Amino acid sequence: MTTHPHQPMPPDDWQPASGGEVVRLTRRLKGRKSRRQFLKTGGGVVGGLLAVAGGWFAVRSATLEREYDFGGITCSEAMARADAMMKGKMLPEAELPS
Repeated sequence: MTTHPHQPMPPDDWQPASGGEVVRLTRRLKGRKSRRQFLKTGGGVVGGLLAVAGGWFAVRSATLEREYDFGGITCSEAMARADAMMKGKMLPEAELPS
């Protein structure tokens, strides 16, 4: 066996790899590399989709028209009651019979 000055000597119990071992190791390493690349790419895609969905949700909820509730009645209910009172179809709450 030829040694180089900067290469360490193998241990005494070292034996050369059996036939096909290097090929199997290479295939395993390539498989791991492709899985790692797939997971990195998939993580980026999922992260991007989550960012887009979060942005869409934030914009949608910020621009969504809300009907506020003041004292237990919404604006649309108050407007409907006021309209009914103006037409004489409804008595104001103060004039309702008890």
